[in-house]
Amino acid sequence: MFKLWMCTFWSTILLAAGMAGAQGVPPASKTTCPVTHPIKGNLSRSGEKIYHLPTGAYYKRTHPEVCFRTPTEAQKAGFRASKR
Repeated sequence: MFKLWMCTFWSTILLAAGMAGAQGVPPASKTTCPVTHPIKGNLSRSGEKIYHLPTGAYYKRTHPEVCFRTPTEAQKAGFRASKR
């Protein structure tokens, strides 16, 4: 329940900060992004903005707060690539 609340909370923050919309879209579900925007963006526990590519080591276990079409779109929103 807490994890779902946090996901909703961060989604609201990202939308309010303008990090979604033209630069991204909300997730399709708790664990997936729309097919048109497959890159998962999330906030780490320390507040760092990280994006995950479908080929990345942590992609399947990442719960996105926002989804992006391209890495460039994620970078423009202030996200950095996952290190793995």
